[in-house]
Formats: sequence, C-alpha cells, structure tokens
Amino acid sequence: MKSNFAKILTGIAIITTAFLLLLYFGYNLLSATKYTNIKDYEKCLNETLNKKNIAHFPKAIPNNAEKIKFYCIPAKDEYSSGLYLLKFEIDDKYIDNEFKIHDFLNTYDKLGVPQKIYNMPSKYVGIKSDDLTYYVIKNKSNLSVKYKYFPYFSGIGINKDKNTILYYLIIPD
Repeated sequence: MKSNFAKILTGIAIITTAFLLLLYFGYNLLSATKYTNIKDYEKCLNETLNKKNIAHFPKAIPNNAEKIKFYCIPAKDEYSSGLYLLKFEIDDKYIDNEFKIHDFLNTYDKLGVPQKIYNMPSKYVGIKSDDLTYYVIKNKSNLSVKYKYFPYFSGIGINKDKNTILYYLIIPD
C-alpha cells in the first residue's frame, strides 16, 4: 500500500513539474517581443541579457548603411531562444574593418562561396541569406558546436561583391 501511494505522489509531482515547465517556456515563447523596425535596434540590444553573444553587432547602425533589414527576438535569460539579424548594404571599407576587429574561426573561407546556416528562418523573417559567405565568430559557444552545424550560430555573412553584410545570432530552442 505504501509503495503504491508513493508512486502516485511521485507521478503527481512529475506531472505538476512538467506542467509548470511547460507554462514557463510557453509563456516565454508567446510573450517574446519581436522587433523589425530599425528604430528599435538599440532597444533590442539593450534588452539582451547576455551582451557577449551580441558583441559582434554594431552598437548603432552606421549612417551610410542602405537597404537595412532588421529582425530581433531578444533572449531575455540564459534559457530563452533568441534571434538577431541585421542586414544592410555598405561600402567595402566598412566590411574590411569588421574583419580587422573580430576574430573568426574560418578566415580562410573564400568570399563568394555561399553557405547555408542551420536554423536560419529566412522565409519567415524576410531576410534572404543564401548568397552569403559566413564567417563565424571565434567564441566558446561556437567552438563547442559539432561541425555538422557549421557555420554555427553567430557571426557575419558577406556577399561576393563585398557590399552587403549580415550580422547574425541564432539561439535555437
């Protein structure tokens, strides 16, 4: 009798815990703030809990940037998924400077070789990414990911004409 009662209590505790976790993660997913207006760019970055994940993004969108596209769902805690995409056209001097100030895992990759990003929701966010070569930020997170997911989850993409740049951070569920 006592063991059946213990099993029932354990089952209730497991179901209650699972339900509370589902409520927590469901609430975070449904209440996630989405930003697409470039006026909200800095607001999105400021709402991000772990600033080191977005350190490769510019603090502000450059004045000479054109055809700007922005999509952001900020990760508000260490367990939240998040999506940060900023794409614009700009001169090649700006892009050359980005190569100088950031460390990348794959600096040897030839510009103009398109790559696919695992979990890149291009059609949902309205930002095409198929014609870019991706350079992966050298950080602890990217170093620990399996190669099959290359080009991993944070870095920059550059088109073959070196006049378009995409900053990305994808934090999957």
